[in-house]
Amino acid sequence: MEIIMTLKIFVCVALAISMPIAMHDRYILQAERIKNDIPRPEFYNQLYETIPLFLIGFFMIFFTLEQVLTVFTLLAVIIVITAKVFLKERYKTSHSIILEQAKSYAGVLLIIWTIRSFIIQPYVVPTGSLEPTIEPGDFIVVSQYSYGIRMPILGETIFSVNKPQRGEIALFRWPQNKDILFIKRVIGVPGDHIVYKNKTLYINDKPMKQSFIKNDYKLESSGNIIMITKKQEDLLGHKHEIQQYANTVDSNLIDLIVPDGQYFMMGDNRDNSSDSRVWGMVPDKNLVGKAQRIWLSINTDSFGIKWDRIGNKIT
Repeated sequence: MEIIMTLKIFVCVALAISMPIAMHDRYILQAERIKNDIPRPEFYNQLYETIPLFLIGFFMIFFTLEQVLTVFTLLAVIIVITAKVFLKERYKTSHSIILEQAKSYAGVLLIIWTIRSFIIQPYVVPTGSLEPTIEPGDFIVVSQYSYGIRMPILGETIFSVNKPQRGEIALFRWPQNKDILFIKRVIGVPGDHIVYKNKTLYINDKPMKQSFIKNDYKLESSGNIIMITKKQEDLLGHKHEIQQYANTVDSNLIDLIVPDGQYFMMGDNRDNSSDSRVWGMVPDKNLVGKAQRIWLSINTDSFGIKWDRIGNKIT
């Protein structure tokens, strides 16, 4: 997080330095340059090309990438279309900085926005709530279309495809703050009776079988070494690994029925996951997509690449 904040501050400083230079060229030198047919200096050409990137970085301090990308793409496309309709003959010869930038970036932004909004989205896993299935530092490919084609930002379904199934790992907007993305496993679908007691999950009054795999030790960020138990859970036919703290008791009781249009989510790291047991259900409109594969994995301690995890299918 500190690295990201440092980069954002750098972007703001670069923007603050570059904008006065750009404005000086735009309002003072442009008239003389056009009159005498003097080409714009290469330095300014390079500067103009980076201004939109500076602006995107600047606004990402206050908004999400999805919001910024959507707004910039729509603005660029609207500017280009409007100029073509109203400027007509002057469209190709116009020296407007805004139009030049819109023409340069509209196509690229539209392609990126379309892919990221409707096809695939990358996601970096920040926590260990889904261990051992997904680890911190895993870069995930999420298929946007798996749960339907949705309106960017609003989340409303445009075209329905499939509904989330038990056992799938889904990316969604956190119900308490939609600007934050969470990734969890789908445990309960609408109508399911969910009970979680004594570290055992029950769905519609049936206990989900847990088979012991092994005990292991883990070093926590606090410096404490804890023993964990890894098991295989059979989620009504969908088998996956979970882990729990060994030799501990969970006195919390969850007993509920999943309402229509909502889903009950849990992490595979059952004793160290903030999920629907804490903050409730996930509405259908908050769904983003289904996690498919790990395309890159970074060791968060040594920053080395975990080659054995690259390309692994998420189940």
